[in-house]
Amino acid sequence: VVISTGGGAALAEANIQALLETCFVVCLQATPATIYDRTSGQKVRPLLAGDNPLTKIELLLASRKSAYDKAELKIATDKHSVQQIAALICAAYRRSGEHERF
Repeated sequence: VVISTGGGAALAEANIQALLETCFVVCLQATPATIYDRTSGQKVRPLLAGDNPLTKIELLLASRKSAYDKAELKIATDKHSVQQIAALICAAYRRSGEHERF
């Protein structure tokens, strides 16, 4: 099962702790420029609305860094395909032994 929480869920410490206690937590990361490219065509991005969305992305990433750093696995997604990312996650999950816990 994959739970995609979105970036804001990590802002509540209780959420992070619950996930770390019950899940193998992966943080998919990208540079601000990549995030901007991926989201610029979407109309429903209230946190990026208005002027300077790239600056807003940089500020959001900086403000969430300590929460994102708690993930057991961090993957820079900028230059990987979805298939490559899935393979990296599966391999790390197997190595972690987490599957034996659940």
